[in-house]
Amino acid sequence: ITSFFVTTANENSQQLVKQEVNVVENGIYRQINSNINQLKKLAILIQTNPKLSKKSFHQYVSTINQEATAFTAMSWNPLITQSNKAEHENELTHIYQSPIHIKGQPILEDDPIIYVKYISPEKQNAKALGFNVYSNNSRKQTLTSTMVNYQPRATPIIQLVQSKHKEPAFLLFYPVFEDFLVKENESIKRLKGFATAIVLVEKLINNAMNERLKKFFYYKIFEHNKTDYFTSNIDEPVRALVGEKEDFNAIFDVAGQAWEMKYFLNKEFIINEQTEDFLTLYFLLVVIVISIIMSILL
Repeated sequence: ITSFFVTTANENSQQLVKQEVNVVENGIYRQINSNINQLKKLAILIQTNPKLSKKSFHQYVSTINQEATAFTAMSWNPLITQSNKAEHENELTHIYQSPIHIKGQPILEDDPIIYVKYISPEKQNAKALGFNVYSNNSRKQTLTSTMVNYQPRATPIIQLVQSKHKEPAFLLFYPVFEDFLVKENESIKRLKGFATAIVLVEKLINNAMNERLKKFFYYKIFEHNKTDYFTSNIDEPVRALVGEKEDFNAIFDVAGQAWEMKYFLNKEFIINEQTEDFLTLYFLLVVIVISIIMSILL
């Protein structure tokens, strides 16, 4: 009985670990899809309200942020030609009642400008107003991919500096279109700009994992083919317990960006769970022995 129980317990433990890895993966994908869907709502609002006011934008974003807790900011970034720059700077000055210039030199002479018109929360992110997102090489690549495929895309990891410490995050772009009627029952779409969100990685992961999973695994997350991880739940006291070789790994597609997650089993937590199972075995063996002794005595 003991041999059978130990063998079964080890097999169940291995199966449990694989199941929990799948739970983590599904949780992360659910969070990613949830964030994309929340951003899609903002894109639809902008698309259906060509003259969306700053006040309406902030009111709507506040309702979205209550549902999508991984967002730290959301913005509306119109796409314009360089020849229209002065016109849009005048509009920004009128909206904010102070001179705001579109910042960020285009990389190529014929590049469009994709600037931050509205951003919420505004106070913490006021410096971003008027910034040409297309002037950054990494973000330009992501935006170009979005313009080609018309699908939401994420940027590589960026580090946000908040409260004197860095936080890994990424920008999520969702295309916004403007409909042009060509003839009856037919229309073409012109890209109008991008609804954008800044997503905090650690909040996204925390939302994807319950408290038990956080105890079950230690993890490191890398951008694919990068040697340095950008987030981990391994601190100094734990580092000595974790080996160099991971127990499992998985690769995620995060809106066009590949992440590699390396799992390290928390063997102490697993042993504690197995100990509870072995207490059941111990109780069973005691009952069997007592039953045999009682039968002999009878």
